[in-house]
Amino acid sequence: TLAERLRGRRSSAAAVLVYHRVDAAAHDPFGQAVKPETFERQLGMLGQFGNVIPASDLVERLAAGRPVGGSIAVTFDDGYADNLETAVPIAARLGVPITVFVTTQTVLTGTPFWWDALPTALTGEGSPGAPNAADAVTIEQWHLALRRETASRRAALLEEITTRAGYRRRTD
Repeated sequence: TLAERLRGRRSSAAAVLVYHRVDAAAHDPFGQAVKPETFERQLGMLGQFGNVIPASDLVERLAAGRPVGGSIAVTFDDGYADNLETAVPIAARLGVPITVFVTTQTVLTGTPFWWDALPTALTGEGSPGAPNAADAVTIEQWHLALRRETASRRAALLEEITTRAGYRRRTD
């Protein structure tokens, strides 16, 4: 659990909690989402394990050679809409600073992340509505294979998968 990991770290170490999504949706084949109530519970207990600070403060302390022991920073990768709509209000209510790193390509182009497009390409289903268990295994196998590809090759393969399956790829 998170509490066990925080409790077990060295006293001179800082912790950076890296989240992707805060969403209760059932469609999460790669386990990137944490439910809002779980996120709230996790943030609520952080003070027991250290001093929660903005990620920028942690970086400044490290750069200046100042001690960081007991520091905890909370970050989000990718910049999903639920970071703003769900995570920020929870963190603000609890007084916990968070840092969100937004991947601008998806914002500027409206193109979903490839790992979000993959389940739709393979099953024809979009969120909500999770694929069945057999499809989940196939999705995981494709996910592992596509991770190794370049961005352009990945996009071409997703398009080919979608076309061969007879599905129209969602871009919203």
